[in-house]
Amino acid sequence: MRALVQALLLYGLAMALGVSVRLDPGALLGGGIAVVLGAGVFSTFSLCIACLVKTRERFMGIGRC
Repeated sequence: MRALVQALLLYGLAMALGVSVRLDPGALLGGGIAVVLGAGVFSTFSLCIACLVKTRERFMGIGRC
């Protein structure tokens, strides 16, 4: 949900700056799907790393890189 809100804010900022933005439903739906899938992939990747390192300190060390 957070990624979709960020994408909407980015669309709004782009329009405010005068960037040409496609607003047809197909483009918005495709962008929304890409954002949701990307967020899911990165959260799954983070979860897999957390399961491998076993301790919170090691995971936080990896997150800071």
